[in-house]
Amino acid sequence: MEHLFYTTCYVLLCVVAPLWFLLLTFNDPFASSEPYPSTGTSAKLRIDLMEHLEDDIGLVSFRAFLADILAEENLDFHTEVEALHKVPAGEVPMLASSIFNTFLSPDCSTPINVTAVQMKRPVDLAEREEWDRNMYDDMQKSIFSLMLTNGWSRYLDSKHFIDYTKKRRPGLFVDAKIGWFLIDSPCVIAGLCSFIFLGNIDHQTNIYSLTVFAFYLFYYIKKSLDPFIYAYENQLVSSSIVVVCFFNSIMSGFLQGTYMGKFSPVNDTSEFYSLHFMVGLFLFISGWIIQMCSDDLFKRLRRQATNKRQLPFGGFNFITAAGEITLWTGYAIAQWGIPGLVLLTMTFSNLAPRVFKHFNGGYFITNKEH
Repeated sequence: MEHLFYTTCYVLLCVVAPLWFLLLTFNDPFASSEPYPSTGTSAKLRIDLMEHLEDDIGLVSFRAFLADILAEENLDFHTEVEALHKVPAGEVPMLASSIFNTFLSPDCSTPINVTAVQMKRPVDLAEREEWDRNMYDDMQKSIFSLMLTNGWSRYLDSKHFIDYTKKRRPGLFVDAKIGWFLIDSPCVIAGLCSFIFLGNIDHQTNIYSLTVFAFYLFYYIKKSLDPFIYAYENQLVSSSIVVVCFFNSIMSGFLQGTYMGKFSPVNDTSEFYSLHFMVGLFLFISGWIIQMCSDDLFKRLRRQATNKRQLPFGGFNFITAAGEITLWTGYAIAQWGIPGLVLLTMTFSNLAPRVFKHFNGGYFITNKEH
């Protein structure tokens, strides 16, 4: 078993980790699995909203959300003006006058929020009964921008969008709390099972082995509980990501638990005074503190921001990844074994490409003005 164990470690270290790094760098297979549009720029936001409104189910879903926030007249106006652009010339006067009477006249039933300057031309044309299919274009642009800034990002974090996603791509996404628990908890379960059932009494009762293994367990216990602590309401995670990470976590738990319970050196308490343990402990604690600080900031942003996926600009993803990489560097040095190095290498291969993409307008909105 020892030969197979170390063969697996070297394959992961020398083959799987580099290939995974290259795959995520040049062609991330999970990027298209995101339930949310890639909203790196205002232009992309605009395209996503336009595409959504062209989808019948998406249109109904967005209208229901706007009705909840008492703003559905904006979408109705936008839709009517879009229809005005497409009707035959003979029907333009009737539809144009209907739009004016519904949204713009002094006694209209559903007034929209536009400026006096934007009102001037349509009012002048209406008074002269010179109906034009393009007479509301400036207003339509203004209303669309209003929906984009005040409604779209909030809609993406609403129950209406979650329901829309489930209808459009059933089975491809799971609730974020369940998904992230399934991603991280196997590290704890597989690690403990491997340590208990595959280990031997010498390692299971060794203080040094128990201490180093506790680093790994405590971190993933915290990670498993995070989804239930932070604001993950109305959030989805891709089923494909959950499945891949679930089996990756089982492998990680197996390697760490088996090594610490069976194959690691049986050290006495003097090892706690060794240079590699003290350096490893310092790095592990430093990385944990960085993680806690970034997690606390993330938690506060989720609770305060109207767009719960909003992240702070200026290196948040770099700091978060740096914290985790620092933490596992400390663990690998304290363990002083191949499985710790495997864990560190796989973590770097997974995080480094994503940090680069986040810095280049990748998967998340930031709070930088675009």
